[in-house]
Amino acid sequence: MRRLLRDIAEIAAGQGAPQGDANYCDDGTPFVKAGNLSDLIGGLPIDCIQKVSDTVAKEHRLRLFPKGTVLFAKSGMSCTKGYVYVLPCDAYVVSHLACIIPIDRDMSSFLQYYFRYHKPNQLIKDDSYPSISLVDIGNLTIEMLDDEIRQRIVVELDRISSIIEARKKERSTLDILIKARFVEMFGECEELVPAGTIMSEMRNGISPSTSGQHHERVLTLSAITQGRFDPNMWKDGVFDTEPPTEKRISADDFYMCRGNGNKSLVGAGVYSSEDRRDLVFPDTVIAARVDMARVCLPYLFFAWMQPDVRDQIETGARTTNGTYKINQQVISKIKIPLPPLAQQKQFAAFVSQVDKSKNVVQSALNKAQLLFDSLMQKSFG
Repeated sequence: MRRLLRDIAEIAAGQGAPQGDANYCDDGTPFVKAGNLSDLIGGLPIDCIQKVSDTVAKEHRLRLFPKGTVLFAKSGMSCTKGYVYVLPCDAYVVSHLACIIPIDRDMSSFLQYYFRYHKPNQLIKDDSYPSISLVDIGNLTIEMLDDEIRQRIVVELDRISSIIEARKKERSTLDILIKARFVEMFGECEELVPAGTIMSEMRNGISPSTSGQHHERVLTLSAITQGRFDPNMWKDGVFDTEPPTEKRISADDFYMCRGNGNKSLVGAGVYSSEDRRDLVFPDTVIAARVDMARVCLPYLFFAWMQPDVRDQIETGARTTNGTYKINQQVISKIKIPLPPLAQQKQFAAFVSQVDKSKNVVQSALNKAQLLFDSLMQKSFG
């Protein structure tokens, strides 16, 4: 039996966020904003986001939404992400978020999984300013399963979700282990060199044309900004002429994000462990040939993420229309620690050993995710 969402839940929206740091405190009630969703879904405790006091809430006439309210973005660019989050406690909510309050509170988890499969952003009608009206949300039809079946689905999805989160924590723990070893080995390194002395032949990539005869796999920025080089993050592109070799992925190069709307991602760097001449990198990426006689890529990868280096990158970045950009000249002047090559290779060997454990964890994570996706398809497809 199918029911309109408005018949089984209250459909509401939050209020405008109080402006100014003075309106927020350390011991109040969480105020969830659209930008918080990705972090909260990623595991950030809700207690870590901004809070408002009862006094401020009363002054601004904020509505307190109850634990179990299902949230997703109904307007703004966050709307296109399709994030869905269930409040683990009472909280205030920003106006950009839709708030689904089930009449039967036991429906919260079911609706969360339902909307993770049938993403609310598929209702978007205007891509120039993504938005979903509360009326459209209320008119969604929901397949109402038998109570016992619904509860069984939620229990099983919760179980698999717990396994997925445990594997992600294992992977994160191994990442922390590598970072701790880096600090242990190189935290006292005093020799700093400009990046331009160990990186040469810096060049931007090449972006596809609107037409052409040459079809190529062109990397997306996600291939560079997700913490590891991901050769699977590409899209089809066409070019007027065949892209040259220097615009293709090489195991001798270090690749950096040239521009991003997120300041913490601009300048992010990765390397490929093998030549991938079938992959072209776009104009939003800077490649640099690394002097292997002075630095090894696994060391450079972690050195590039160190706080002192990140500070230099973000200081050198410039913003235009909300996009942060960094150029080759700024990169060449960034100073990084350069210990003896033998120590770098010792660290690289440690990373290789830990990566073997990470591969085992990742394999288990992939299997759990596949099982989760299969159950979601079976339950909601």
